[in-house]
Amino acid sequence: MKYLRWIVTLPLAVAIVVFSVNNRVPAFVDPWPFGEALTIPLYILVLGAAAIGFLAGSVLQWLGNAPGRLQSRRKSGQINKLEAELGRLKDSQPSAEPRSGLPATTPPIDAV
Repeated sequence: MKYLRWIVTLPLAVAIVVFSVNNRVPAFVDPWPFGEALTIPLYILVLGAAAIGFLAGSVLQWLGNAPGRLQSRRKSGQINKLEAELGRLKDSQPSAEPRSGLPATTPPIDAV
């Protein structure tokens, strides 16, 4: 698993570095309703937009999975409650001793 991480991460890092070196030209950004225009390198603009998109997607995915996490938390609480009740019932019952008069298995039924 450690090698798989490096197999994916290293080429991605190299691609980002090559992209950044090749796209250092200035880009004019005018955030119209918010004020002054900016001149920043193109790679910062593109990688920043990708990072913002990644974070927005992560937040939406996290919010979309909220019902499943809530259901899991409720089921876990129910399981803990039922396990505690089972332990309490096992402790309150007298120990069951095997009866010597009963057979271990049921006898076969004879066909009529």
